[in-house]
Amino acid sequence: MKVNQIEFMNQIKVPYAIVRSRSELRFSEDSYNNWEYCLVFCEKDLNIVKAKIKEFTKAKKSIVSFFINKIENEELNIIETDLSESSVSYFKKHQDNLYDLVLNKEQNKVFNLKGCNFYEYHKSLKIKKTIMNNKELDKILLDHKNWILGKENGKRADLKGADLKGANLTGADLTGANLTGANLTDAILTRADLTFANLKEARLIDSDLAFANLTGAILTSADLIFANLKEANLKGANLIDSDLALANLTGAILIDSDLVRANLKGAILKDSDLKRANLTDAILIDSDLALANLTGAILIDSDLTFANLTRANLTGAILIDSDLALANLTGAILIDSDLALANLTGAILIDSDLARANLKGAILIDSDLARANLKGAILKDSDLKRANLTDAILK
Repeated sequence: MKVNQIEFMNQIKVPYAIVRSRSELRFSEDSYNNWEYCLVFCEKDLNIVKAKIKEFTKAKKSIVSFFINKIENEELNIIETDLSESSVSYFKKHQDNLYDLVLNKEQNKVFNLKGCNFYEYHKSLKIKKTIMNNKELDKILLDHKNWILGKENGKRADLKGADLKGANLTGADLTGANLTGANLTDAILTRADLTFANLKEARLIDSDLAFANLTGAILTSADLIFANLKEANLKGANLIDSDLALANLTGAILIDSDLVRANLKGAILKDSDLKRANLTDAILIDSDLALANLTGAILIDSDLTFANLTRANLTGAILIDSDLALANLTGAILIDSDLALANLTGAILIDSDLARANLKGAILIDSDLARANLKGAILKDSDLKRANLTDAILK
């Protein structure tokens, strides 16, 4: 059930609501019958966004079981939701597997607790939340510096699970530091050195990492929504399953980085260097890749719909089965690229260079290939219905 499709609830007098803000989701014994009725409408995805869940302790066991089924089938997302007044530990009374899903960070893709407030119960949930004060942080950074220098009193920084929200770490040397699961929301890390640092599952929402060195850093499943990574060095970084939606990566160095299944929806990657980057299954919808260097990049099954690739360099890039519908590739260099089975419906390829490109089985319906260079390109089984090939070079 999509959040914006919940209006029917008022009509059938369901005693709770799910909306995008200032909402409360209540479970009580007297709501059981109406809940049963609502299950009919919940056959598809159920999203609870920015809601407040209360009185879960009064929920019927069947309601909890319903949640479990939705979670296990990857049909339930709970995003930026306040569970602080609901007894989350009550899950444990009914189903250990649901409790385990809450705790198991490897399963957070399935049970999406992004931005949720349930720390009121962090003791009962056995979730570590380390709140760091400035004095403690300064001591850790000093010990870490001595560790980097090889001094006897040095100690590698272990900031696993630390709450560093809003911390000012400008220019800090955190080379090789352990920041797994740390909360760095709104943190200032401008020009910080995070070379080979472990930031797995760290929260870096709205953080400032401009000009930071993240060479070889581990950022798997990290949350970097709205993060500023302008001209940051992410060479060889592991960004598998990371969320970089709406992030600013202008001029960033992402050479040899691993962005498999990364979410880059709406991200700004203008002038970025993605040479040999692995973007398999990445989401790049509406992203800005103008002038980006994607030479030799792997973009198999990637979603580039509505993306801006104006004058981007995609020489030798692998775009098999990629979706480039309505993408802007004006002046793009696609020499020797592999676009087999790619969807280029409505794509703008004016003045693009597709010399020797493999377009076998590609869909180019309604595409604009005016003045495009298709010399030596493979167009076998491609669909060029209504395509504009005015002044295109075909031989």
